[in-house]
Amino acid sequence: MPKIGISEVKAAYSLATQVARGKLTDLEAATELHNNHGMNFSSAWAYVRKRREMLAGERYTRTMNIAATRYFLEQILADEGQNGLTNALASVRRHAAYYSEQGKSSLPSIIGLVEEFEDALKSDDNTDGVVNWDESILKSYLLSEKARKRKLPPTGHKPHKTTVMTVQFVRNAHVVAARLHHAGGFCEDCGKAAPFLRKSNGLPFLEVHHNVTLAGGGEDTFENAIALCPNCHRRCHFG
Repeated sequence: MPKIGISEVKAAYSLATQVARGKLTDLEAATELHNNHGMNFSSAWAYVRKRREMLAGERYTRTMNIAATRYFLEQILADEGQNGLTNALASVRRHAAYYSEQGKSSLPSIIGLVEEFEDALKSDDNTDGVVNWDESILKSYLLSEKARKRKLPPTGHKPHKTTVMTVQFVRNAHVVAARLHHAGGFCEDCGKAAPFLRKSNGLPFLEVHHNVTLAGGGEDTFENAIALCPNCHRRCHFG
């Protein structure tokens, strides 16, 4: 049986996400994994179901290697947040317990991975520097334009980074607020009104996009940002 590599794992997670969104059935996703990515059908079926089982905190019986498990946990954190990750970690622990009960390995490397994520979650819960992003933007939005302008970072400013599970850019809330205020509730690309108001702070739902991405070395400044409706934002990334 061909070894399941990270490219197959990524394809499996992507297809499992489409199943969760109602775009594919389990059978359709497993068939695509088998036909287009060369995965054994039995493995494909198990991998497609894995995301759902992990999010439900359920025990699964088909093991994954540590790289695949890490990828699924990282993506679940990105997609579903800490609650989703907590359920997934419980699911992995139940899987390890099942494997041990069968007289097989106790999966120490997998348990070590679970503990790594659990320690990171505890660290996140106790980090005083993590602030509510929406609240920060709202506070800046309510400032006078003159007051906010004094707080905007200068040309050349780039965000510092923080390591949580992965490296993330800590964006400046004043840049976001200034761009949203400048847009006045309308997409700065297509000109259409924001589709709705955010429940969290009542501001028009526009997404602030960096013209030169932060990952690509772009500045976190007003000049390098634009407020976009969700459609235009997705087009910038995927169109």
